[in-house]
Amino acid sequence: MVAFVEANDEERLLAFYQDNKFRQFDTRLTTSNTTDQHELVQLLRLL
Repeated sequence: MVAFVEANDEERLLAFYQDNKFRQFDTRLTTSNTTDQHELVQLLRLL
C-alpha cells in the first residue's frame, strides 16, 4: 500500500513528512481560475 500526499513547499511542513518516512517524488503547479498558481510538492510513503 502507498500513501500519497501533496503539500505546500514549506520547510517545516516538508520536514514533518520527511521525518515520518515520506519521500518527495515530484512537484506540480496548482490549476485554479480564482487564485494564483503555486507549487505543490508530491510525496510518497510505502506502508
